[in-house]
Formats: sequence, structure tokens, C-alpha cells
Amino acid sequence: MKIDLPPLKPRALAVRSEEAAEIRQPTLVVHGTRDWVIGRRHAARWAAWVPGARLVEISTGLHAEYLMRSHPEELLAAVDRFLDEDAP
Repeated sequence: MKIDLPPLKPRALAVRSEEAAEIRQPTLVVHGTRDWVIGRRHAARWAAWVPGARLVEISTGLHAEYLMRSHPEELLAAVDRFLDEDAP
């Protein structure tokens, strides 16, 4: 039995490395070490793709909005340091 499936559509939010390499804004990539959705390798890949990007890992941090709830001080301190470095 053969089943014809429709072709896969590209993910709406997928970004290729070539596109990320065109980003010219200061970029901070924040990753919680206990993120169960996005692995460290993906965060590191983003930081490598975007010129001058910085990767900050928050120990025992969770994913996205959970990171804000679980580690607000560490997250906001990382953002403050990043913004202070890029201030005119």
C-alpha cells in the first residue's frame, strides 16, 4: 500500500544560518540549562550564526517564560549587563 503525503512545508519560524548571519543588531542568546524544549546546541548554534552574538547560560534555568519565573534575577542581570555593554 502506498500513501501519498503532501510535501512538508517549511516551519514558519525557521531561520537559515545565512539569514541569521545578516543580523547586524547586538544579540543576546539566553539559554536555561534545564530547558526541555530548546537544547544547548541550538542556543549555541544561534549564537554562532549571528555575528557578535553572545550566549549566556543560566544554570538550572528553564524554558522561555518559565525562565523568567524561575530565575528572574539572573535573567534580568544578564540583560542589564548586555544592554550596559552596548550603550553609547
